[in-house]
Amino acid sequence: MQSELSAGKYILELIVDGCSYPFKSFTVAEQSEVEYSIPENFIICENFQFIPETEEDLLFTLTYPDGSQQTLVSGNPFLINTAGKYPLIGEGRNSSSGLCAKVENFDVTLSSAITFAPLHVEDGCFKPIQYKADIQGLTADETSIRWYNSDGVIVGRSLEFYPAEVGFYSLLVQPLASGFCDLAPIEFEVVLPVTSVLMELEATKICPAPGTSLITLTTHEEEVLEIEWIFYDLNDLRKELTEYNNLFEIEVNIAGTYEAVAYNKLHCEIGRNLILVEESTMLTLPNLDESYPMCSKENTMNPIDSGEYAQYEWYFESQLVSKQRLFKPAQVGEYQLLVTTEDGCIFEDNFRTYDVCNYQIVYPNAMILEDTEKDFRVLLNEGVTDAELFIFIPSQVRYQLLHLY
Repeated sequence: MQSELSAGKYILELIVDGCSYPFKSFTVAEQSEVEYSIPENFIICENFQFIPETEEDLLFTLTYPDGSQQTLVSGNPFLINTAGKYPLIGEGRNSSSGLCAKVENFDVTLSSAITFAPLHVEDGCFKPIQYKADIQGLTADETSIRWYNSDGVIVGRSLEFYPAEVGFYSLLVQPLASGFCDLAPIEFEVVLPVTSVLMELEATKICPAPGTSLITLTTHEEEVLEIEWIFYDLNDLRKELTEYNNLFEIEVNIAGTYEAVAYNKLHCEIGRNLILVEESTMLTLPNLDESYPMCSKENTMNPIDSGEYAQYEWYFESQLVSKQRLFKPAQVGEYQLLVTTEDGCIFEDNFRTYDVCNYQIVYPNAMILEDTEKDFRVLLNEGVTDAELFIFIPSQVRYQLLHLY
């Protein structure tokens, strides 16, 4: 016969015919157990790395609900991912320690999977900054919600969160009554909402050609969702230019004031600006002749001066040859000049050149009197204003001097 006895002094008695006879006395010494601690119940999310808490060098044997066992040295984690009852035996690794093994039991409850994220709530133009915990898998009433500031201090426990200042925050959501969900806080940054953006407008003057002005808006385009354009004529009459909605650059042909208004994605106005579009008054065309002489031998001709402008572009047969105000052609051919006024208008003119240093005289040598197709002609270079022609008549041995103009 076996009996479990606790520590203490005992007397063994024999009972014969109803009489008790002390037989032997003995003492059961009190033997210490190993020390470790675990919670009685686990509520976990999907899986949990379970490590029994102890300061001793122990060997733990965990029995899973399916009957399988795993033995690990203290400090190593057991992977728990199944609900049920778990017996745990802890015993000393050194048999000479004299410590008794200790058995503890705990229950595991598997919680529903949960995901969460801080959601920036944007509603209205002038409302305070608001965030909301977006929770999937559980209702808000089934969770513990904690909002932390950058110092790790809890600054909110509700579904909605109104940060008191800008900076970094984090959100942690766990199932109620569970401290064993391996969930990490999600960090986010609170910044001031954009309530205004830079609105810079630039416009060219309306020139004779092409007769339009280009207005350009420079702003923080990533913050702007909508743009409206408005026109005010010289009598201050207002007109909405819906055909230019959401454009950062527009082309117009009427002088007056143009206004651009910017809105964000909530249709809150975040900027506006005005600019005056005027017609150019600098309408003087380049002062050029149809043709100019040039010298192919030693170009001592005076340079061409088309007048005073902001920029010059001289082209010879479509090739840019100079950007200076004064220009001295070096080749015979067709030239083009583009000038730009101070207010951005571009004017164009053309001219040609002829050589006055390489003269050519061409005349026929098969003249037949009274034959109009074989008459006598002398062809001279352009620029020759005076020439002398000598005609010799052999039968009379004399010549005649004629002046050609």
